[in-house]
Amino acid sequence: MRSGSRVAVLAVGLALVVAGCGPSQDETDLGYAAQAGDMAEVERLLDRGADPNAYTEGGFTAVLSAAAGGNPRTLQMLLEAGGDATLSTDDGTSVLALVAYASGDLEVGRMLLEHGADPCVEAGWYQTSQIGVETLRDLAEYSGNTEFAEFIEEAQQACP
Repeated sequence: MRSGSRVAVLAVGLALVVAGCGPSQDETDLGYAAQAGDMAEVERLLDRGADPNAYTEGGFTAVLSAAAGGNPRTLQMLLEAGGDATLSTDDGTSVLALVAYASGDLEVGRMLLEHGADPCVEAGWYQTSQIGVETLRDLAEYSGNTEFAEFIEEAQQACP
């Protein structure tokens, strides 16, 4: 890419942020509150209009953060507010991969499947990282989330 082209790309990116096309502070705060399971703050931010599907600068939505944090009540609140359980991180890691690696929470896993999360996806970023696992089941086992590994293996019975 020529130097002038890089400058143009940076200028467009800066213009989008200045124009408010990036995540708002409320949406960034919503992600933090969702991960922490702070239901009162999540409710306050949703009431102010924060979008549960907005990506933060870290590449997560509030739904992804709540799922990774293993917070089923917060996740339910976000899903009821229009949160999308089918979204992945900005690097392509599925919500179920986050749960398999982080919390291993079965209630969160069930809720995500009920709202359309795909159990047939591979392990995403974790496949190419130093962990190098292939499947969600392997990822859950690697993380010590054996119950989630069994849960996801059962859910994957319907996969082609």
